[in-house]
Amino acid sequence: MTMLFRAPSKKKIILHIGLPKTGSTALQQALYQSREALLRQGVLYPAQVHREDDPKHNFVLDLVRKGQGHDIGSERGYKAASRIVISNEALSNDFYHHGMEQNRQLAELLRVHGELEICMVLRRESDWLKSYYKQAVINQPVKGKPHYQNSLPIDVFRELEPVKRLLDSGSLIQDVSAGFQAPVRVMRYEEVKVSQVIQYCTELSIDSGSLRSRHNESVSDAAVEVMRQLNAEINSIEEKCAWSNLLVQASGAKHAVLGILAARATPEAILALDRAKIDSVRYFPADAPQVDQAEFNMVLVAMKECFSN
Repeated sequence: MTMLFRAPSKKKIILHIGLPKTGSTALQQALYQSREALLRQGVLYPAQVHREDDPKHNFVLDLVRKGQGHDIGSERGYKAASRIVISNEALSNDFYHHGMEQNRQLAELLRVHGELEICMVLRRESDWLKSYYKQAVINQPVKGKPHYQNSLPIDVFRELEPVKRLLDSGSLIQDVSAGFQAPVRVMRYEEVKVSQVIQYCTELSIDSGSLRSRHNESVSDAAVEVMRQLNAEINSIEEKCAWSNLLVQASGAKHAVLGILAARATPEAILALDRAKIDSVRYFPADAPQVDQAEFNMVLVAMKECFSN
């Protein structure tokens, strides 16, 4: 007889899976920066992270997709730890893309180390949708994610199947519990501070004064609308990076993903941009009613001026 939600080890494994756009980066940075102090208190936040400035655990993506990857048991402090906290918001963003079998595979690999519990943070639907939409417009295309680098108005974007499934929080919670075969603790973005999510994950108090505030979206609605229209005309990742570079110059946006794409732009790709594409961008209030026309025109004019520099 198989017993769910149990493991022979006394360790507790807390798997924080997002959602995206619910303060995951602030949580990950706080846990990574505090990992030595946490270790002394029996909590392991694995040091194997994507980057020091983006300390999410991408190794779990290899575990869920390939069934192999970084061995958590090799982490310093593993033996003495009674609690292991792992975080990557892509696990919820890609939950349905991975499929039930692969999600269960990840759960079994983690259950080798202890009793598994899932932590999810949900956000008010309208706020989450807007933030997720802006991220999707900014992003480069990704296989299996037709909503990335899209050129759709937000009301059409909302009806895309991957987006609808993430918006259906009731079904998502049930599916996550069934997929990982583990209990799910749900917290509300509007009701809890990052320090409270960390306290749940670690069972330790943390000085909230040392935490970075949740990252607010720094790409304006106007800049996103310009990129949305350009997305319909972009033919390659090189061109996406080049337009991203001009958008950063024009708007001063400091968004992480947009900045990475902008930094990848080559001088050759920027020189190869077709001026006619930016000239065709227009203000369409029906498609983007939240966009201020004056701000939109300012971004557009500034991008056109980049061609002269």
